[in-house]
Amino acid sequence: MLLAKYHDPITKEYVEVEVNAFDFVTLTNFEVDIVVVDSETYIEVTITLEDHEDRYTNAFYSIWEVTEFGTWVYESTSYEFSEIDGEKTVTFTFSIPALDEIIIDIGILDTSQFYYKIILETIDNTEEVSE
Repeated sequence: MLLAKYHDPITKEYVEVEVNAFDFVTLTNFEVDIVVVDSETYIEVTITLEDHEDRYTNAFYSIWEVTEFGTWVYESTSYEFSEIDGEKTVTFTFSIPALDEIIIDIGILDTSQFYYKIILETIDNTEEVSE
């Protein structure tokens, strides 16, 4: 039981109110290792994942184009993990577009419930461009 104890600002009385319980879900326990190699024209990514609850099935990258009018998805792709002895791994390569300002997100996701997306690495060149 959770109680809220306070002085009511209107009545000036001391109040104790039971707060209703609620359920919430947190992320599952996992261990991840990510290696990102940036060679100016392309990026190579290797992700190794120990996913004890077998929730995360894919790795992804998203390239965001930053313009004076806003930030837009330029390109986004996902890749399935290969599993060997309970360890998931994936390696992928993608070209860096010839755009002035970009943000690249790299992460893992659960394809059965798309909103379980975890960004592991962000590459942001917008600060370099604006200086």
